Amino acid sequence: MKKIISIVGILTALTFTACKTTEANYRAAYEIAKEKQLDGGDETVSEGLRNELQPKPQKIGNDTLPVRMFPVGYTKDGGLESNAGLKRYNVAVARFRQLFNAKSMRERLINEGFPDAIVVHDREMTYYVIAGSTSDPNEVKPIYNRVKDATGFKCTEPFPYVIISAYFGQ
Repeated sequence: MKKIISIVGILTALTFTACKTTEANYRAAYEIAKEKQLDGGDETVSEGLRNELQPKPQKIGNDTLPVRMFPVGYTKDGGLESNAGLKRYNVAVARFRQLFNAKSMRERLINEGFPDAIVVHDREMTYYVIAGSTSDPNEVKPIYNRVKDATGFKCTEPFPYVIISAYFGQ
């Protein structure tokens, strides 16, 4: 009887420790899926999608920064209580399909000295991690520069860029 209990205990322990997922695993799987999605289909359509996702230089206040314009809304447990906290100019550092990954990146930003980091989403429920947000166009460049100069994390292309948005609701 003791042998059976011991074997069941060992098998249970192996079950709980063998299949741990990590953010690195999620990220790798996401990148593979994203490549497959963009590579499958008509080359013209794929090129159009890539171009649409690329930020375009635009003058904001006294500076020219990379910008995309589309509506975003607050994400529950993403650092805001409602759309009332959203501002027009948002410095985005990453984009994720999984809320878990976006929240993890937000926590990293907070630990790196960006206490106002938030998670927002677009209409397709793609999550964007925002390092800083402002209503004043002249305050965007300092936030953008802080992100570019940060040493605790690296943004992957095309990030960072500014999302100019009017909220659309949840």
